[in-house]
Parts: sequence; C-alpha cells; structure tokens
Amino acid sequence: MTRAILTDKALSSVYFVYMGIAVFGLVTNTIFLMVCLCFKKLRTACRLYMAIAFADTVLCFAFLTTGKLYMLLLGSGKRKTLGYIRRRELEAKPTYVVYKSSSACAGEYNVALLTFGSLCPAFLTLYMGFERFLSVKSIWIWNMLRW
Repeated sequence: MTRAILTDKALSSVYFVYMGIAVFGLVTNTIFLMVCLCFKKLRTACRLYMAIAFADTVLCFAFLTTGKLYMLLLGSGKRKTLGYIRRRELEAKPTYVVYKSSSACAGEYNVALLTFGSLCPAFLTLYMGFERFLSVKSIWIWNMLRW
C-alpha cells in the first residue's frame, strides 16, 4: 500500500500557513491581554476571558514552535523523523521508516505545550458554563462561591 507523499514545497507552504495562524493568534491574544491588564475595570470584569486568552496564547506559541521544528527538520533533510520517506530513496534501496513511540512523543516539549494549550481553554469554557448555570439555578450558592 502506497502513501501519498507531499513534496518539500507543498510541506513548507503548509507549515508557513500553520506558523502564520500561530503568529496571528499570538499577536491578537497579547493585545487583548495588554489592554485588559492596563485598565482596572477590565481586569476585574474579564478575569476568565483573560485566562482563556492566556491559554490560547500558550497554544499559539506551541503551534509556532511545532511549525518551526518541522520546518527545521524539513530543511535539514531529516524527513525520516517525520514519518515520511522520499520516493527516490525507496527506489534506490529498501528503507525503513522509524516511527517514534507514544512515550517518546510525550516527552517532547512542544507536545506538552500543545496538550496544555488545547485542554486549558476547553476546561475554562466548561467552568464558565458551569458558573452561568449555577448563577441561574442557585443564586445563593453562586454568591457564596464568587471571588
């Protein structure tokens, strides 16, 4: 069974778009955080939104580092570490692709950042939904738990 292999040019354009989205997210979330931190009224009113923006900033930073890492691997000719194999290498001699184990991937810093950055906004949004539900259904409990 053959797998379609992208060319270096196609892969590099995909990673440039990937890193461009990450830079856009970094800039917009940083601007939002700076504006909220500068004004006391916004700082107290937008605490959870600031937490989500911070978690999104971490996720965008993880996207940027992952894209840069893969661009460096692509530029250095170490495509076997990405799980790809070039067709001309395959025709020249039989080669094996070495895939990383799940425990080896879990030890990489960009994977930890991606996991934290992906899960944190989801849990914060869940918390915000729970807080809204609690404020409507049980106002006395919500008033006791408010900080």
